Amino acid sequence: GNGGLANTSTNAKVMMRLLRKPSVPVHKGSPEPLKTFTVAHTTHSGETVHGSDGLGECRPPLESGDAVFGKESASDFLYQACSKDRGNITIITLGPLTNLAQCVRDHPDVVHCVKAVVVMGGSFGEKRGNRTPSAEANFISDPVAADEVLNAGFEHLTIAGLDVTHQCDLLHLREELEKQGG
Repeated sequence: GNGGLANTSTNAKVMMRLLRKPSVPVHKGSPEPLKTFTVAHTTHSGETVHGSDGLGECRPPLESGDAVFGKESASDFLYQACSKDRGNITIITLGPLTNLAQCVRDHPDVVHCVKAVVVMGGSFGEKRGNRTPSAEANFISDPVAADEVLNAGFEHLTIAGLDVTHQCDLLHLREELEKQGG
Protein backbone atom coordinates (compact mmCIF):
# COMPACT_ATOMS: atom_id res chain seq x y z
CA GLY A 1 0.00 0.00 0.00
CA ASN A 2 3.00 2.35 -0.22
CA GLY A 3 2.64 3.85 -3.64
CA GLY A 4 0.65 2.33 -6.46
CA LEU A 5 0.07 -1.16 -7.73
CA ALA A 6 3.24 -1.41 -9.82
CA ASN A 7 5.46 -0.53 -6.84
CA THR A 8 3.64 -2.58 -4.24
CA SER A 9 3.52 -5.69 -6.41
CA THR A 10 7.16 -5.40 -7.39
CA ASN A 11 8.20 -4.66 -3.81
CA ALA A 12 6.41 -7.79 -2.60
CA LYS A 13 8.37 -9.84 -5.13
CA VAL A 14 11.63 -8.15 -4.09
CA MET A 15 10.89 -8.90 -0.42
CA MET A 16 10.23 -12.57 -1.19
CA ARG A 17 13.53 -12.73 -3.09
CA LEU A 18 15.44 -11.04 -0.24
CA LEU A 19 13.86 -13.45 2.23
CA ARG A 20 15.08 -16.28 0.01
CA LYS A 21 11.48 -17.28 -0.72
CA PRO A 22 11.16 -16.42 -4.43
CA SER A 23 8.68 -19.26 -4.99
CA VAL A 24 6.08 -17.62 -2.72
CA PRO A 25 3.42 -16.39 -5.14
CA VAL A 26 2.58 -12.71 -5.43
CA HIS A 27 -0.71 -11.76 -7.07
CA LYS A 28 -1.50 -8.22 -8.11
CA GLY A 29 -4.27 -6.56 -6.21
CA SER A 30 -6.82 -3.99 -7.21
CA PRO A 31 -5.41 -0.82 -8.78
CA GLU A 32 -8.24 1.28 -7.32
CA PRO A 33 -10.21 1.46 -4.07
CA LEU A 34 -13.77 0.11 -4.01
CA LYS A 35 -14.98 3.71 -4.06
CA THR A 36 -12.90 6.81 -4.71
CA PHE A 37 -13.19 9.77 -2.34
CA THR A 38 -11.61 13.19 -2.32
CA VAL A 39 -9.82 13.62 0.98
CA ALA A 40 -9.61 17.19 2.21
CA HIS A 41 -6.68 18.32 4.30
CA THR A 42 -4.41 15.41 3.40
CA THR A 43 -1.11 15.93 5.23
CA HIS A 44 1.05 14.02 2.74
CA SER A 45 1.08 11.26 0.15
CA GLY A 46 2.50 7.75 0.38
CA GLU A 47 5.33 8.89 -1.88
CA THR A 48 6.25 11.65 0.56
CA VAL A 49 6.73 9.08 3.32
CA HIS A 50 7.83 5.95 1.44
CA GLY A 51 9.64 7.48 -1.56
CA SER A 52 9.00 7.05 -5.25
CA ASP A 53 9.84 3.32 -5.04
CA GLY A 54 7.61 2.69 -2.01
CA LEU A 55 10.64 1.50 -0.02
CA GLY A 56 12.23 4.78 1.01
CA GLU A 57 14.45 4.95 -2.08
CA CYS A 58 16.39 1.89 -0.94
CA ARG A 59 14.95 -0.84 -3.18
CA PRO A 60 17.74 -3.08 -4.45
CA PRO A 61 18.26 -3.50 -8.20
CA LEU A 62 15.42 -5.43 -9.81
CA GLU A 63 15.88 -8.90 -11.24
CA SER A 64 13.84 -10.60 -13.97
CA GLY A 65 11.78 -12.66 -11.52
CA ASP A 66 10.62 -9.49 -9.77
CA ALA A 67 8.16 -8.89 -12.63
CA VAL A 68 6.50 -12.34 -12.62
CA PHE A 69 3.12 -12.42 -10.89
CA GLY A 70 0.34 -14.94 -10.37
CA LYS A 71 -2.35 -15.03 -13.04
CA GLU A 72 -5.40 -14.61 -10.82
CA SER A 73 -6.20 -11.46 -8.87
CA ALA A 74 -5.15 -11.13 -5.25
CA SER A 75 -8.77 -11.45 -4.09
CA ASP A 76 -9.31 -14.67 -6.07
CA PHE A 77 -6.00 -16.07 -4.86
CA LEU A 78 -6.97 -15.30 -1.25
CA TYR A 79 -10.19 -17.23 -1.63
CA GLN A 80 -8.58 -20.19 -3.39
CA ALA A 81 -5.84 -20.48 -0.77
CA CYS A 82 -8.19 -20.09 2.20
CA SER A 83 -10.84 -22.47 0.91
CA LYS A 84 -8.20 -25.07 0.03
CA ASP A 85 -6.62 -24.95 3.52
CA ARG A 86 -9.78 -24.12 5.47
CA GLY A 87 -9.24 -22.86 9.01
CA ASN A 88 -5.45 -22.80 8.82
CA ILE A 89 -4.60 -19.47 7.19
CA THR A 90 -4.19 -16.16 8.99
CA ILE A 91 -4.48 -13.18 6.67
CA ILE A 92 -2.23 -10.26 7.63
CA THR A 93 -2.98 -6.98 5.86
CA LEU A 94 -0.38 -4.23 5.68
CA GLY A 95 -2.19 -1.83 3.36
CA PRO A 96 -5.70 -0.80 2.35
CA LEU A 97 -8.28 -3.59 2.69
CA THR A 98 -9.50 -3.44 -0.92
CA ASN A 99 -8.45 -6.96 -1.93
CA LEU A 100 -9.86 -8.63 1.16
CA ALA A 101 -13.10 -6.68 0.84
CA GLN A 102 -13.38 -7.71 -2.82
CA CYS A 103 -12.77 -11.32 -1.79
CA VAL A 104 -15.62 -11.07 0.76
CA ARG A 105 -17.90 -9.50 -1.86
CA ASP A 106 -17.16 -12.26 -4.38
CA HIS A 107 -16.98 -15.15 -1.89
CA PRO A 108 -18.89 -14.32 1.34
CA ASP A 109 -18.05 -17.75 2.77
CA VAL A 110 -14.37 -16.75 3.00
CA VAL A 111 -15.11 -15.38 6.49
CA HIS A 112 -15.56 -19.01 7.60
CA CYS A 113 -12.47 -20.27 5.75
CA VAL A 114 -9.77 -18.23 7.48
CA LYS A 115 -8.26 -18.87 10.89
CA ALA A 116 -7.86 -15.15 11.65
CA VAL A 117 -7.39 -11.71 10.13
CA VAL A 118 -4.82 -9.23 11.43
CA VAL A 119 -5.21 -5.69 10.11
CA MET A 120 -2.64 -2.92 10.27
CA GLY A 121 -4.89 0.10 10.03
CA GLY A 122 -6.89 2.73 11.80
CA SER A 123 -5.90 5.30 14.34
CA PHE A 124 -6.70 4.56 17.95
CA GLY A 125 -5.46 6.17 21.11
CA GLU A 126 -3.20 8.77 19.55
CA LYS A 127 -6.06 11.00 18.42
CA ARG A 128 -4.27 11.76 15.19
CA GLY A 129 -3.79 10.18 11.82
CA ASN A 130 -0.99 10.05 9.32
CA ARG A 131 -3.02 11.18 6.27
CA THR A 132 -5.30 13.74 7.85
CA PRO A 133 -5.42 14.99 11.44
CA SER A 134 -7.63 12.00 12.31
CA ALA A 135 -7.32 9.44 9.47
CA GLU A 136 -4.78 6.65 9.07
CA ALA A 137 -3.55 5.92 5.53
CA ASN A 138 -4.68 2.29 5.12
CA PHE A 139 -8.25 3.03 6.19
CA ILE A 140 -8.65 6.40 4.45
CA SER A 141 -7.27 4.98 1.19
CA ASP A 142 -10.35 2.74 0.97
CA PRO A 143 -12.79 3.46 3.81
CA VAL A 144 -15.54 1.38 2.18
CA ALA A 145 -13.26 -1.66 2.12
CA ALA A 146 -12.24 -1.07 5.75
CA ASP A 147 -15.88 -0.89 6.79
CA GLU A 148 -16.81 -4.02 4.85
CA VAL A 149 -13.92 -6.09 6.23
CA LEU A 150 -14.43 -4.97 9.82
CA ASN A 151 -18.12 -5.85 9.57
CA ALA A 152 -17.80 -9.03 7.48
CA GLY A 153 -18.06 -11.41 10.42
CA PHE A 154 -14.53 -12.79 10.71
CA GLU A 155 -14.46 -14.77 13.95
CA HIS A 156 -10.92 -13.71 14.89
CA LEU A 157 -10.12 -10.15 13.82
CA THR A 158 -7.26 -8.15 15.33
CA ILE A 159 -6.58 -4.51 14.49
CA ALA A 160 -3.14 -3.00 15.05
CA GLY A 161 -3.66 0.73 14.74
CA LEU A 162 -1.20 3.49 14.02
CA ASP A 163 -0.46 3.81 17.74
CA VAL A 164 0.78 0.20 17.78
CA THR A 165 3.02 0.65 14.75
CA HIS A 166 4.63 3.65 16.43
CA GLN A 167 5.68 1.37 19.29
CA CYS A 168 7.70 -0.97 17.05
CA ASP A 169 11.40 -1.02 17.78
CA LEU A 170 12.93 -1.84 14.40
CA LEU A 171 16.49 -1.64 15.72
CA HIS A 172 15.68 -4.36 18.25
CA LEU A 173 13.97 -6.43 15.53
CA ARG A 174 16.99 -6.06 13.24
CA GLU A 175 19.35 -7.14 16.03
CA GLU A 176 17.22 -10.21 16.79
CA LEU A 177 17.09 -11.17 13.12
CA GLU A 178 20.89 -10.87 12.85
CA LYS A 179 21.28 -13.17 15.89
CA GLN A 180 19.14 -15.74 14.05
CA GLY A 181 21.21 -15.46 10.90
CA GLY A 182 18.67 -13.32 9.03
